[in-house]
Parts: sequence; structure tokens; C-alpha cells
Amino acid sequence: MISKVKKNFWHVELWVNIFLAGLLSVVLLIQYISGVAEPKKILIVSALLGFLPVLWAMGKAFWGKKLSIDFLAGIALVACFWGHEWQSAVFIGLMLAFARIFFLWTQAKEKKILDSLIKYQPKKIRVKQGEVIKEINLSKVRKGDLVVVETGDFLPIDGVVVSGQAGVNEAMITGESEIKLKKPGDWVFSASVNESGSLIVRAEKIGTESFLAKMIKLVDQASRKKAKSERIADKFTLWYVIGILALALVVFFIFKDFKVSLAVLLVACADDIAVAIPLSFTIALRPGC
Repeated sequence: MISKVKKNFWHVELWVNIFLAGLLSVVLLIQYISGVAEPKKILIVSALLGFLPVLWAMGKAFWGKKLSIDFLAGIALVACFWGHEWQSAVFIGLMLAFARIFFLWTQAKEKKILDSLIKYQPKKIRVKQGEVIKEINLSKVRKGDLVVVETGDFLPIDGVVVSGQAGVNEAMITGESEIKLKKPGDWVFSASVNESGSLIVRAEKIGTESFLAKMIKLVDQASRKKAKSERIADKFTLWYVIGILALALVVFFIFKDFKVSLAVLLVACADDIAVAIPLSFTIALRPGC
């Protein structure tokens, strides 16, 4: 029930950000086409709507005692409000909405990849013991067991074909959907699919030693590397935020002009970094990459 709620919440969060990005895009487009310089109510309302998710993210970051990119973006937005730069505020909100969309999409792609791998791992398998065929849990299979693989079954373990022959699809391994004929003495891998025929396979690699288990482990390690990259980005963000705020203050004391300091914040606002990080992972997860 909890996982279902989380899944539904993810969909709601994604669609809210898509709606927000669409709304802000339309508002900026209308403003550009109309060429009206004075702030309209819709522009102000849109800027405030774009600020709400940033405010929420800032609150979560402060609660977790972490200085995030949203902090600098929040300061830039507040400065925009103070200086009545509503169009700039809407643009920053738009960029950050796209960043959240890319981040949520990346998470969904990761989950989809893991789910697609897990489906290749059956919970129950058939093992031949003497003249009897028993159905047992995959976790109970041992090296040397004779595993029966019928048409349509996923290969649950890595092993050697003892008897029978079948056309096996190794697309998950080779990336090609070519059916390969397997006969006694041939090696077969987990994550393959028996397209036609019947096999009895002697289990050689089971559990974490199997090809499929190693694939799942690699995906999990890739996720941790991504988290490590994000931590590096957070460290960069810490010094970046401090440096930009210090620069904005120095500029203000030199020129005594709030709008010049605001220009520094707008130019250096980290919304491009917020978009770049999840976008790079989204591109990396494209099919064929």
C-alpha cells in the first residue's frame, strides 16, 4: 500500500512540474509576442507559482542541514521579486521546473531498468531429482542441480546443457535477438529465454555468481556512482553559492546599485547547473547508450 502511494505521488509530482513548466513557457511566450514591458498579474502569479517548489526544496535542504542549488536560486528569485524583475523570476522558475522533470524522469528510467532485469529472475524453478521433477524456490537451488527449462521459461541459472536442445534468445547478453541452438555440452546464461524446445541444465553459477545477478549489481553500482556525482556537485554548489553571494555583496558595495547586484545573481544563478546534472543522466540512460 505504501509503495503504491509513493508511486502515485511520483506521478503527481511529475505532472505538476510538467504543468508548471508548460504554464511558465506559455506566459513567457505571450509576454515576448505582446512586447508589453509592464508586469501583468498573470506574470506575477506565475513567478510566485514557480517560487513555491523552490521554497519547498530550500526548506528540505535546510532541514537536512545541506546547502543546495535551490538556495542560490531562491535568493535570486527573492531578489527578482524585490526588484520587480518578474520576467526573470518566471524564467528561473521555468528552468528549475525542467530540472525537476529531468530528475524525476531519470529516477523512473532507473526503476524501469531494474524492474526489466528482475522479471528475468523467476521465483520458482523445476529441478530433476532422479526420476522426479520438483518445483522449488530459486534460492534453494545448489550447484550441480539439474534444472528443467521448458519453452517460454527464463534461464534461472548459468550452467551446462546436460540433455535436450532448444532455441535460446540471448538478447539480454549479446544485444541481438538471434535465436541460438543449444545442445548438450553448450553453456547457457541466466537472463536468456528458451524460445522453443526443452533443456536440462546442470547449475554451475547460482545466486550472486549468475550473469543476471551481476547485471543487477552493475546497475545498482551505477546508481551509487550517480549519487557520488551528485555529492561532488553539491560540494561544488556549496563553494559556488558562497562565492556568488560574496561577489554580489562586493558589487553592491562598489556600485551602490541593487540592480547591478541582481544582474550578478541572475547571470550566475545555478539553474543551468540544476538542469545539467539530471539531463546528463537522462541522456546516459537512453537506449543504445
